[in-house]
Amino acid sequence: MPPQISDKSSLIYTAFYCEENVYHLCKTISEILDKNNENYEVYACFISNKTRSVPIKRQTAAKSPDGFVIWDYHVILLLKENDETLNKKRQELKKKRIIISWIYDHDTTLSFPCDFETYARESLPLVDLPEYHRIVSSEIFLRVFASDRSHMASNNGATISPPNYPPIFTAETKMNLPSFISMTENLDSAEF
Repeated sequence: MPPQISDKSSLIYTAFYCEENVYHLCKTISEILDKNNENYEVYACFISNKTRSVPIKRQTAAKSPDGFVIWDYHVILLLKENDETLNKKRQELKKKRIIISWIYDHDTTLSFPCDFETYARESLPLVDLPEYHRIVSSEIFLRVFASDRSHMASNNGATISPPNYPPIFTAETKMNLPSFISMTENLDSAEF
């Protein structure tokens, strides 16, 4: 079973700052996994496209009953069992359906976490995932991600409803969010 968060409200969360929410969630989940010596891989998954219009259902920010929202991008946490654990379960996997990946999405009306298949079917039925996602290991994401929150500035320059903690910076940069959101940029060549 994936790590359960007994009180989701205890997590660091700010509406409309999904990349920062997942950044902090990566830290929390990694700490839980390290403490419990569990073998999972943790990833930040960026969902976007060239036009920055990604339809996602079952979102709490929606005004429609089906939870339909068009985000310019969205970031979720993907947790999957590591290859060593999967190799041990290969026989069981052949016999019955065993969930091996989970999604943690602060903004979903689905369970937290939600198994990957349910999340993809219920939230992303209109998204062609191979073309619209970028998966980054939590180790890399936590080490290099930076956002000065300039993408959330209003016309007068003020940041819209910012989190109550400082922006996330690295020694090298104050803003590289666009490199993560771009589905065409090769992150291997990005300067972080």
